Amino acid sequence: MSQNWFETHRETLDGAIAACEARGYWSAYPEVPSGRIYGEDAKKDGMAAWKSRFGNNFAIDQPGITGWVDTERSSCGFKTDITYLINSAGSAPRSSGVLLAAGRLRFVASRILVEESVV
Repeated sequence: MSQNWFETHRETLDGAIAACEARGYWSAYPEVPSGRIYGEDAKKDGMAAWKSRFGNNFAIDQPGITGWVDTERSSCGFKTDITYLINSAGSAPRSSGVLLAAGRLRFVASRILVEESVV
């Protein structure tokens, strides 16, 4: 990718990185679960799927898992009791943070690329 792409989207990428570091909520592209687009039960189904994660392990199939830790801090002000893995590659906050950061950056980049291809 060219340097220009990163400069063009610097604000979006910086926002994603800051959100990862703060473990807070941020979205460059807010989405509403529109019944017209996703079906009439989209909002209810999405809320149920989100709440089904509460009190459970956020399981990622990868080697080296040595345990689980509860480090979730909801930006909405309530406890979710979602636990994240500890693996032999490092501590949970660091290794999970790297995975989350990579995933979020990939998502942001894919959204930017989709938007640019539509325009």
